[in-house]
Amino acid sequence: MNSSGFKCSAFSFGSTGFLSERCGAFFKKRGLFPVVLPVFLVLYLPFINKAFHIDDPLFLWSAEQILSHPLDFYGFMVNWYGWDMPAFEVVKNPPLASYYIAAAASVFGLQESALHAAFLIPAIVALVGVYRIGSHFARHPGVAALVAATSPLFLVSSTTVMCDILAVMFWTWSSAYWLEGIEEGRVGKTVISAFLAALCILAKYTGLCLVPLLFIFALTRKRHIKFWLWPLLIPVATSFLYEYGTKMMYGHGLIFSAASYAVGINSFDWGKLLPQTIVGLSFLGGTTITVLFFFPFLWKRNELIRWGFLFIGLVVLIPLQTKIGDIRLIDEHGVKWPDATLLSLFVFAGIHILAVGMLDFWKNRDAYGFLLVAWLFGIFVFACFVNWSINARSFLPAAPVVGILLIRRLDREGRLSGQGFPAKVGLLFVLAAALTAWVCFADYKLAGSARNAAEYIGEKHRGGEGRIWFQGHWGFQYYMQKEGALALDIQKSRLTPGDVVVSPCNNSNVHPLNPSVFNLVESIEWFPARRISTMNHVVGAGFYSDVWGPFPFFVGAIPPEKYDIHMYTGPAR
Repeated sequence: MNSSGFKCSAFSFGSTGFLSERCGAFFKKRGLFPVVLPVFLVLYLPFINKAFHIDDPLFLWSAEQILSHPLDFYGFMVNWYGWDMPAFEVVKNPPLASYYIAAAASVFGLQESALHAAFLIPAIVALVGVYRIGSHFARHPGVAALVAATSPLFLVSSTTVMCDILAVMFWTWSSAYWLEGIEEGRVGKTVISAFLAALCILAKYTGLCLVPLLFIFALTRKRHIKFWLWPLLIPVATSFLYEYGTKMMYGHGLIFSAASYAVGINSFDWGKLLPQTIVGLSFLGGTTITVLFFFPFLWKRNELIRWGFLFIGLVVLIPLQTKIGDIRLIDEHGVKWPDATLLSLFVFAGIHILAVGMLDFWKNRDAYGFLLVAWLFGIFVFACFVNWSINARSFLPAAPVVGILLIRRLDREGRLSGQGFPAKVGLLFVLAAALTAWVCFADYKLAGSARNAAEYIGEKHRGGEGRIWFQGHWGFQYYMQKEGALALDIQKSRLTPGDVVVSPCNNSNVHPLNPSVFNLVESIEWFPARRISTMNHVVGAGFYSDVWGPFPFFVGAIPPEKYDIHMYTGPAR
């Protein structure tokens, strides 16, 4: 590398001229962070009217409950599995995000654009937190923040009204204050960190993982227990008080209930170890795909050759699994090479990120390197083997550390210096941002298709002979109920001749209907996005749950969203 340009085995950049000189002077003085927020706003604002999606309704209904009964946040009934259940048995997240929604809704109402604007705030604060943490690890911390901002993991998660982006905001700032408090010996900052960790736990139970992470860093950095230990009792005490309080309110502690649910569904099985690892690597790599754009700049020529052989090996070996979940990589026609190649690319990206983390620790062997590798691998193990399913949301706390590891690697290789730095990095981020926007567009269109379908069905069948019932949940349930339709309770609902039942084909907890008493009268289809999807069980896209498939997003031919409308013709029952 020299001052006029950058060369590698795959790309060659010449002198970037006058513009690069001016840009170089600007960023040398101010860093890259002034670009992060405008870039994120450009990516986020087109999706600000996104329909409520996936588990959003659970948080919205809890917010409505809070508005009427502030201290009884889960004291209502909900049909989420096909029958009515108390909300405290269904909702597996703490209520802080719902309190935030309730506060926003009390001013602006439960409107999509207003609530997404409200959740833009914690997303921006989280990015500032990534920058602040990154400043302790390497030069150009703005690059780390931009890596997070332009990753599908962060952007798509930011466009929901679930608890994840709120939790990662508290996570990043708790980590930042803890690092500064330990380094400076300031108890006040460690106390602030501990309170933020407590809020993280009340936003999402994954925040419990933050406590041992902070403890490990302090222990490895100071090597003795002193002033920093007692503030960690704050999140621990908060967890015990919350558990005790919810046990008094609902008969059992909600933290224990969520843990039991996860363990009951995702009980460890050695036979599933390899498939779960493959899927976990796919989700880690696919949702943080921005890092892969920098791949040629992170390694020397001979190292790139070895990485190339690894990718070829993955393409050859992964199809030997034949089937991952419900998705077959080999069918009667042979290996499905496009699917196998895409999955191999995501797995390769995941291995690459873990390798960068391990190499960073090996090169530094200090408390900071240990913190980063423990942070990354802790989230990976939790998301793959502890949580009830592998999903992108579980990897969100890893977004800051992935960006930080990237800039530390680039710094070590001397790639972040020279006049051409802004132009080189800018081009890569433009490509990464374009891909991320495409993924977010797919999720936006998928969410909108459920809203459109509900409005169409409600308008067409409202006022008919019978009532409108529906199966399926997520955003579709929210909008069907707004249309006056009733959620089908397979245990209690009493149907009469002429009633219609709507069944979405790409949704959760949809039960088969008896064809002897249910006649199919219509099937309607929507094409959210024809070449990319975040949730489609046919192609194996499972951004929100690997139950749908091993791809965090799928690129290829996407089948339409289909809704079957049946009329009940049997006796009243």
